[in-house]
Amino acid sequence: KSVELKTRSGRYETHHYVRPFLKNQDRVFQLIVDNKVFSMLFDGHGKNDVIHYIDKNHSYFNRLFDYPFPNSNEKATEIVNIVIHGFMKKMKDEKIKTQGSGSTFVFAFHDSQDHKPDETNEKKRVEAAGGTVTKEANDVYRVGRSLAISRAIGDTELAPAVIPTAFVYGPFKMKIGGYYIMASDGIFDVMSNIEIFNRLKIAKNIDQELKDLTEISRDRKSHDDMSLLYLRVLND
Repeated sequence: KSVELKTRSGRYETHHYVRPFLKNQDRVFQLIVDNKVFSMLFDGHGKNDVIHYIDKNHSYFNRLFDYPFPNSNEKATEIVNIVIHGFMKKMKDEKIKTQGSGSTFVFAFHDSQDHKPDETNEKKRVEAAGGTVTKEANDVYRVGRSLAISRAIGDTELAPAVIPTAFVYGPFKMKIGGYYIMASDGIFDVMSNIEIFNRLKIAKNIDQELKDLTEISRDRKSHDDMSLLYLRVLND
């Protein structure tokens, strides 16, 4: 079942659309408090233990609001990783099964990225931690011949090659009329940032455009869950 949601406050207009494929492991959550917005996109993989736990406990990440908005990348990175590692500890304390189960994540309170193991710096980090990055014919690069990403919540059997530590861009100040798009790799594996940007820039109906992007991705043989979240700044 596809899920769509549109919200609007005095400062922000947001839209999101989720189109499951097989495992239905994408999740999108959003919170707007005191004119601050926090968007979360999780892309689960493997067994369902971690993504189901995130379903029930995603409000844990709201504690990012407990910190003053950071004025440097170093401070933003510190805050995000304190909260992420706290969530990992919570799962461990509650004995959640994290072997063979995990999730990548993108937060747009401060924005992060999906990490592919063949990126130069990530490959060096994985190998320095004792892991391997390999690619079979007609497949993507994988850590330990299994996982197609190198940072995730869960997947503890692949630690320390796979880590939950986030890489943070920003902070950035968005201008009135500015917007961002978050999407899972079901979209970004077959579409580029600039292609999506150019389509959204001229779109007359954002809700329909998000649906169209999933159709394009499916036509390009994407066989993964697809999630998109769009946020536009209306005023200061």
